[in-house]
Amino acid sequence: MSGNSTSLDAFPFTICADIICGLKVATIFSISTLTTAGNLVALITIGSTPSLRNCHGLLLMSLSLADLFTGLIACSSIYPSVYNLWPFGDTMCLVVAGVEAVAKKASLLTLTLLSIERYIAVVYPLRYTRIITKQKIVTGVVFCWILSILFLTTLFMTRQIVQQYALVLHSCTVTYQNQLLSIALTVGLFILPSLATVSVTSALAWVGMKKHTRVRSHMISKLTEQGGQTRKAIKFFRMCRIMAFTFYACWAPITIVGFACVLAGVRQPLGVFFALYWLQFSNSFWNVVIYFAMNDAFRRRARELFLSPFVALRRLC
Repeated sequence: MSGNSTSLDAFPFTICADIICGLKVATIFSISTLTTAGNLVALITIGSTPSLRNCHGLLLMSLSLADLFTGLIACSSIYPSVYNLWPFGDTMCLVVAGVEAVAKKASLLTLTLLSIERYIAVVYPLRYTRIITKQKIVTGVVFCWILSILFLTTLFMTRQIVQQYALVLHSCTVTYQNQLLSIALTVGLFILPSLATVSVTSALAWVGMKKHTRVRSHMISKLTEQGGQTRKAIKFFRMCRIMAFTFYACWAPITIVGFACVLAGVRQPLGVFFALYWLQFSNSFWNVVIYFAMNDAFRRRARELFLSPFVALRRLC
């Protein structure tokens, strides 16, 4: 059912009362609340940490903002998962579907920018500050968001996509009118950027390990501030690589299964569709976990925020 044909309030009213439904509610509630809370903390933490107020930090903030929007959109599915209906109307369904699509596209594009920024930090550490500036990063981030919005707006205006409340997912999503167009756009906006990100991170891994070995071999005579900065850049690169692979792990299943079902002309099993859809939503939460596990400055400030929130907020202001 599309949002421009039938009122979304026409769904029958039933309350979740079985184990499977309870598991779905628990899944949606956990992913949405953890993603929202985690990325809100991430934004406050990055913004209140002086060492993270740099080009790398700006990209992390853009990624966290996209993930925060994803979490907020996921929260809109909690009530529908319990009562099996969408109570917010057609307009809200359009907003939810649109924001979700924009946030996911912006997240992918920002992750690609993040990989390129880390590549330059590791391969060209002495030229990094000349190549990468805050103005360029802000321009790149704004471009990612504007491109995502313009792309979605164009598809809506040309009626290539519509918003649709998917009862099995308990969520309003963007639905393509033409499956072939869906495949073509997915390849262009998901597969190719993903391959580019993999290529960049693979190059980073090789170059980073080579530079790290060189620094270690000259530890006594060359262990300077530059060496420390290089090791820090390599560590941040590793974090970005894990984030990229986590992104693929969360998104690849629903993409591959979706392609296979379209090519075979069959529908996805409803339980599988639900699981894979919310698996890709969970990627926005795992990014916060990776920040906390691999970024010392982020971890210290997050703990400070938890123990003394008012102190951290004053520093943010």
